[in-house]
Amino acid sequence: MTNGLERWRKEKGLSYPELGRLLSLTGAYSSRRYCLPFSHPSYRVPAREVMLRIYFATHGDVTPNDFYDLRPIEFYDSTPIEGAA
Repeated sequence: MTNGLERWRKEKGLSYPELGRLLSLTGAYSSRRYCLPFSHPSYRVPAREVMLRIYFATHGDVTPNDFYDLRPIEFYDSTPIEGAA
């Protein structure tokens, strides 16, 4: 699964420093770590405040769900979870 912020950054032709400035982050490294593959040891899920900045800066193209390595729903077992309503 591709990191949604990295995909969006590339589509817009932004460098990591430009993305960092757009999101009011300090330094290119801060924005880069949110764009790394999910399996990379330096990958980080943004804090809530940063997540909101990303959501609004991308006009909703990148959402909080884009920061979790979730597979399509069909991938998961459809057995109901005990106690779930």
